[in-house]
Amino acid sequence: TQGTDGQADLQVYDVFKKTLVKTYSIAAPTAFSQPVVFSPDGKYAALLPQLINLQTEEVSTLKGATGSAVFTTNNQALLFASPQGMQRFDLASKQQQSLDLKLPANCRATVAEDFSADQQRLAFASLCTNDPETLAIVSFLDEKTGQWQRNLNLAKP
Repeated sequence: TQGTDGQADLQVYDVFKKTLVKTYSIAAPTAFSQPVVFSPDGKYAALLPQLINLQTEEVSTLKGATGSAVFTTNNQALLFASPQGMQRFDLASKQQQSLDLKLPANCRATVAEDFSADQQRLAFASLCTNDPETLAIVSFLDEKTGQWQRNLNLAKP
């Protein structure tokens, strides 16, 4: 919820007990259009560009974070898009690094992401501009570790 003086409250509810678990004070996002994403172990919540440790209440601001966030299933990293491409934020070391998705320079804007039905892969679709043949490239990553596996070119119709 929007607060005052550039602050907002992130309220976490237990939907089974129908009770408020905790309220976290965070910097108000520029828009509340981002979904809140929880880590599989429930220790973190991401409301980009912020990552909240729900146990310690520490808030990290992720540089250049846009779009939505995806946690790896091993609870070690958060993956998200930025103007510099896909980023990996290591939850233990709090280090942010660019992921090499082996994309051409004209394919950078990540527009969609999803998990495979078998929970083995993450897919990130990146739009390509000024390319007469390629509309987008879908990058597949290992869902557990976030490591790049391969790309699939989507041709223009």
